[in-house]
Amino acid sequence: MSAWGNLKVKTKIMMLVVLGCLGLAVVAGLGVYVLRQAHISIGSLKDGMEHISEMEEVKNNFLAMRLDIVYLLSLSDKAKIEERRADYQERVKAIQTVIEKNRKEIIDPKEKELFEVFASGFSAYLENGVKLGDMANRAAAEWKSDRSEVIQFATNVVAPLYAKPAAALDDLVKAKLRNADTMYQADTAQGNWLKVLLVGVFVGITVCALIGGSFIARSINTPLQEVMRALLQVAAGDLTVRTSVSSHDELGVLGNEVNQMAERLAVAMQKVALNSSHVAAAATQLHATAEQIATGAEEVAAQAGTVAVASEEMSATSADIANNCQMVAEASSQTSRAAVAGSGVVSSTIAGMERIAGRVRDSDRKSVV
Repeated sequence: MSAWGNLKVKTKIMMLVVLGCLGLAVVAGLGVYVLRQAHISIGSLKDGMEHISEMEEVKNNFLAMRLDIVYLLSLSDKAKIEERRADYQERVKAIQTVIEKNRKEIIDPKEKELFEVFASGFSAYLENGVKLGDMANRAAAEWKSDRSEVIQFATNVVAPLYAKPAAALDDLVKAKLRNADTMYQADTAQGNWLKVLLVGVFVGITVCALIGGSFIARSINTPLQEVMRALLQVAAGDLTVRTSVSSHDELGVLGNEVNQMAERLAVAMQKVALNSSHVAAAATQLHATAEQIATGAEEVAAQAGTVAVASEEMSATSADIANNCQMVAEASSQTSRAAVAGSGVVSSTIAGMERIAGRVRDSDRKSVV
């Protein structure tokens, strides 16, 4: 079963096709054999019927020879006697031709024995019949009215020679008919047996093809149904389903891929669920932040109103400050000029003080001395 499961689907189907072709080849070969046997039987029957027809023709010719002899006994006209003798000779030639032909062809011992009895009797009858013809011809040439010698020879010598070959020929025809009937019965029985064999082989091959086809179809359909069931459950949202196909053919590969797909989808769904929880938490935080921003915006709006009022007050104050700054600037300019003048006075004062300090040091040194 493992080796069968490892086969590809195409290989299984090709095996079924090859088995079907082999079955058809067997049936065709058997049919050809049956036809050949029928042809042989028909040929044998044809040959047998030809032999029977020839023997019947020999019987008719042999009987015609006897009638020609009878005519010779009753005729006195030489021309008619010659006519009967000519017909007699034609009949003889026809019989001799058949004898020469069938002497080599007859195989059955009983038929051969009867044929030889007829041939020998025919030769004796022919020999004495020719003598009788010569006697009748001489009597007609001599115009003899007394034909007792001729009639006596025909009655006592020629006539008795006819019965034995005629009986042998009749028995030979009957034997050939019996053999032909036996051959026909045997050929019919063989033909019927071959027909039964042909039908049996055909039925057997058909049953094997059906069983093999059902087995192959089941080996393909069962895993395919398993894969389809798994796909339908996956489509319905069940990602835990797995196929149990363990073969190594295309369907086994497909089942394995379906299992891997379901597993990958399950992992992906787990990741999506985890990311969804993170997104939900971030959304919650974003919502809280948005509420805080909204609250802050309201406060900013309120403070913006306050700032606007303060801005107006600051604008008026700024104008006063600007005026004051201008006044301060002017006062600073005057102060700067006064500072410059005071700087000169300070410099002069410092120089005078340094001179005083020098004199004081000089006075100290002198006092010490």
